[in-house]
This record gives sequence, C-alpha cells and structure tokens, in this order.
Amino acid sequence: MAKILSALYVLFFIFVMLPALFAQSSLNPDISVIPDFRMFTTTEKDVPEKNRINFSLEEIEMAIQAPLNPYARADVYIAFANDESAPVDIEEAYFTIQKGLPWNLNVKGGKFLVDFSKLNTVHPHIYPFVFRPLYQQNFFGEEGLKDVGIELNTLLPTGEIYTKLSGTMSAGDELDGDRKNLFYSSRISSFFQLSDLTALETGVGGATGVYDTTSKRFKWINADIKFKWKKDQYTSFTLWTEGLLSQFNGAKTYGGYIAGNYQFKRRFEIGGKFDLSQSIDSKDKTHLISGNFNFLPVEETLVFRLVFSNTKTANKKSFNTILMQTVFSLGPHKAHAF
Repeated sequence: MAKILSALYVLFFIFVMLPALFAQSSLNPDISVIPDFRMFTTTEKDVPEKNRINFSLEEIEMAIQAPLNPYARADVYIAFANDESAPVDIEEAYFTIQKGLPWNLNVKGGKFLVDFSKLNTVHPHIYPFVFRPLYQQNFFGEEGLKDVGIELNTLLPTGEIYTKLSGTMSAGDELDGDRKNLFYSSRISSFFQLSDLTALETGVGGATGVYDTTSKRFKWINADIKFKWKKDQYTSFTLWTEGLLSQFNGAKTYGGYIAGNYQFKRRFEIGGKFDLSQSIDSKDKTHLISGNFNFLPVEETLVFRLVFSNTKTANKKSFNTILMQTVFSLGPHKAHAF
C-alpha cells in the first residue's frame, strides 16, 4: 500500500503541482516521456524466462528540463520501472549553474550520474546497445554510478583542444555518521578534431569511496577513448572503449569493453561489443559478446534494436540471449543521439 501511495504522490506532483509552480513564470519546462519495451528469450539455466518468449515494459522514463534563469537550469529524470519493490525512482534531480561564476566554473548539485567515465553520464536508451557494459554493472550497479552531491567543472585554456576538468564530492555509503564514507571522483577529458571527417575524445578518471557499508575504501582508475568518423548526416562509424582498474581490500580487479557502431543508411545501423569484467570483490571473470542491428524509422524519436548476445560466467555454462527493444520518445528528450 505504501508503494502505491508513493507512486500516486509522485504522479500528483508531476501533473498537478509542477505545472502550478511553473505557471508562476514564463519558463515552462520541456517534458518528455520515453518508454522502453522489450521482447526476449534466453537459454540461461534456472531462470523462468528460459526458452520462452518474454515481454516486458522495462521502464518509462520521464524527463523534466528547463532553465531556471539566464544562468542556471534544472533537470529531473523519473523512472517508472517494472519492479514491485521500487516502482518509482528519482533517477536524477539536479540544478546546474552554467554562467556567472569565476574561472568559467559550472556547478551541479543534487542527485546525478557522476562524471567518471564517458558512458556513465549517458542514459542507456541513448547509446546503440541495450545494457550498460558489464564492468559498469559489476562495479557501479545496473543504473550506473550516481549519488547525491556536488560537482564542479571547468574548461581549461588549451586552445583549439576542448579540455574539461571535473571534480565530484558526494554522500557515498553510510557508516554511522563517519565522514570517511564520502565519495570523491575527478575526470579530465579532451576532444580533438583530427580532420573534417574524424574526431577523437579521451578521458581519464579517478575515484575513491567506501564500498557497501563496510569500512573498506576502494580506489578506481578509469580511462576511455572514443573515435568517430562521420562522412555525412547518415553515414558514420564510432569506435569506443573503456577500462577500469580497482583496488579494494588488498585485491586488484579490472573490467572493460570495446564497442563499435556503423550507420550505413539513413535508417540502419549495425554494431558489436565485447565485454570482460571482474567485480570489486571477486577475480571471477565474465565475458560477453554481443551484436546489434538498429532500425531508426523516425529520426531520433523511435528506434528498434535487435541484439544477440553470448554470456560466459565463471563456473557456469555460457548462455545466449536474443532481445528486441523498442524505445520511442514523446517530447524533446531523444530516444537515441550517442
């Protein structure tokens, strides 16, 4: 009953209170709704979905975005998930001060996806494949590395090379009021225009915090590279890779992936991804190989993704999954734009 009341309260706020608040000014927010519908089958043992056709409305994401004034904006993302234990989740809710501060500083505050890797700050419906890379699921969680805190970022004076430096301090995990629980991260990224058709983006991040509710502090180093060749509006190739090294409780583990995506027609893309990952407290490896075929009948507002994957975990037989995902966007927040 409490979960139902919580969901009704959120809906009441969105559809009744929020318009009333914005009615007091001329800054009406952009509101988008993005459903994620899936049909899949798997050969994985000991799961009820094995060898049957399964349908799932995985999530409905609502994005509410607007400038607060000429210097700041606000973004709120609410997920209505197919999960009885947590049917409504505030994925992100933060403000950003974009202008008016010294040293070209931007300030972000609230709950947000931490700027620690290129892909972590991107919502899954935007990139070409369906699931977050294995290493991010194993180390960050299925929803990515996000927390409640504050981020400072600025552009460095590096001439024609676009270079961004960011630092985050957030709540971390609770340790009975011990301030040692705070999570800290930073990242520096650079964008290089190699030619009229090609560009390269690189980034390095570092983070430290407390894992779970133990007193053990972890240390992470992450690196990412993204290369893009774009011949014209409907022909492009993107190759990107990320990797993470972790130190926790005396153990060093790692994870990473490499992925590529080729748009060869206005409405068609094909791609693939290879994942290899341990976890923060286990050296057992998981491998995943996947291929995707994307059909984009309506630019940026509707996408169909057909994905085939093979997963091999430690001490278990590999299994295959075939999945068809449909994502569509009602409003200005697009279904795909990676």
